[in-house]
Amino acid sequence: MKKILTICSTLDFQNYTRRATIEAIAKKAKRLDILLYTGLKNQFTKKNTSQHLKTSTYHFWIPESLNKLPLLRTIESQLRKPFQKKSFETYDVIFFTDPNQYRLLPYVGDQKVVYLIRDPNILQSERHRIVEQHLLNRADLVLATSKNLAVKYLSKYYGFQHANIQYWPNCVDLSLWDVSAMDIKKAGKPTVGVAGNFSEKRTDYELLETLAKQLPDMQIEIAGKID
Repeated sequence: MKKILTICSTLDFQNYTRRATIEAIAKKAKRLDILLYTGLKNQFTKKNTSQHLKTSTYHFWIPESLNKLPLLRTIESQLRKPFQKKSFETYDVIFFTDPNQYRLLPYVGDQKVVYLIRDPNILQSERHRIVEQHLLNRADLVLATSKNLAVKYLSKYYGFQHANIQYWPNCVDLSLWDVSAMDIKKAGKPTVGVAGNFSEKRTDYELLETLAKQLPDMQIEIAGKID
């Protein structure tokens, strides 16, 4: 049985969709742990965790504001490598879920690497796109949360297609949750679901309202964090 270490930022793990997706993967994998990846400033901040997954925390020392200085990243990596690499060696698979986690690649040895492409927002930042390339080059398997990401994303923006890329949509293991207690509306008509983080900067709420009015025969449900 393969043992998997999934790396996830604390902000992502506060998102029900991300946490539920990892829990669903854990059911299939049977042996999956979480490493929450966050800055040193959050060392004493209470982390959002899952009661279904064993969780530990990695606080990176170099803040994002100094991330452009490779020498500092190299120093941190060399100082922590003996301890972190030994920890990583207890796992068969390392599962990365965010481009910023490329900093942890030096700790990976002969393990299989899986990388999750969760949305195309990375393309809005050239810096993120560059570091994502490191993870794509190392990944033995790439999972994409939409069919468009699985089929078009890499070839369009990176000029190649990964040899082993699979469509893995956001999902939830309903056996872990009391579905009867959830606020799920049963309107007696087809339901369109939208899952993910929502904010005024990235989401056109007026468009969603217009669509809801233009499609009276459909019920639109939103699942995720709304800012």
